[in-house]
Amino acid sequence: MGRKAKVTPSLIISAMAQTSGNVKQMADLLGVRRATVHDAIVRYDLRDELQAARKSVLDEVDFLLGLRIAAGERAAVMFALRMVATAPDYLLYQGVDIREHVERWSAGIVRALRSGAIDEDDVRAFLYGDTAALADNLILEARRPTVVMNAPMSGDTSPAVLAKTPTPTKRRRRRS
Repeated sequence: MGRKAKVTPSLIISAMAQTSGNVKQMADLLGVRRATVHDAIVRYDLRDELQAARKSVLDEVDFLLGLRIAAGERAAVMFALRMVATAPDYLLYQGVDIREHVERWSAGIVRALRSGAIDEDDVRAFLYGDTAALADNLILEARRPTVVMNAPMSGDTSPAVLAKTPTPTKRRRRRS
């Protein structure tokens, strides 16, 4: 029988950083089985580090997806709508709580609807059957007037600002 490879905490942490927490890729990189990587993560209590590595990738994807939703890219909108529709089934994705991302994607879809980057028919086409009510809720939210509060400084496109910034609405002039 072959000798087991020695997997140290520092090797596991280094592999996590290089693979964004993908256990299969970590195992390939270290030349061991996935079960060995899982055992080492548990043995050395590295679950928090694994979750942090996975969350960093999700944050980056979240930011890029937000930009593509705002631009009205159909594939991005369709993906976000499907994720929002199935969110109750996927609140934990590889150990990372994705609720905040799903909420941001919903808000991004509403902003894209308000700006005209996507239209209501697209939202209805992507969400049908059991998820049709979600389409109606997003459309109703987009039609609701908004109040501009704490608008970001120009050029601030961080994920946190993009997620929380309401879309300004046109103000009506008073007639004299």
